[in-house]
Amino acid sequence: KLYSFCVGGGRPSPGKTRRVSDNVFVPHRPAGTHAYLVSLKGAERLVKELPLACYHVDLTAWSLPNLKLYAAVNQIATQDFEAASTVSKSGAAMTSRFLQWAWTVSGLGAMGKAGGVPNLEWAWKAAMFAIPVPFTGKRIAVETGPTSCLWVIGLILAAVWRSKTLLAVCIIYQGLGATICRYLAGTHPTRFFLGHLLVAGAVVAYLP
Repeated sequence: KLYSFCVGGGRPSPGKTRRVSDNVFVPHRPAGTHAYLVSLKGAERLVKELPLACYHVDLTAWSLPNLKLYAAVNQIATQDFEAASTVSKSGAAMTSRFLQWAWTVSGLGAMGKAGGVPNLEWAWKAAMFAIPVPFTGKRIAVETGPTSCLWVIGLILAAVWRSKTLLAVCIIYQGLGATICRYLAGTHPTRFFLGHLLVAGAVVAYLP
């Protein structure tokens, strides 16, 4: 649910449960493109609504509300998480040496493993988006690990210092990063960011 909250595109349950048969269910917010089948009707819809991929395909395609998605209860195939993400920069992230502990302390690492990502290095280096560097033609990859850990550290400091201003900054920071992802994926970024601004304003105005 946290993943769905950040990137959008969550799917409602088709009934009291998500199961449509003993072996098939409707996923809430699937991720990955490592093993899937596409019907002719589904392929036509993808071509019509996403003629050119400009962002992570799983974040855009699997968020289309008119696309019917089903998943096997027992995974037929899994993604290779032994290597770092192939959509991020190569080499070890320098910031991981002193920030990665925050994933363990906050429980984000455990949530990732429970969600099917056993290799935290893979999740750490997964690119959220890239920022172009003016006049160079290069881009800087903004990675999930360092970005989320800065948010966790900010929340910890806000609690220690009892700073509602820092807490509001953390809310806006998280909202901005997720809003950029939602904008690129086309999953209602404006309402999402406005909600963060309202919450941050309420924190500053009403928390003692």
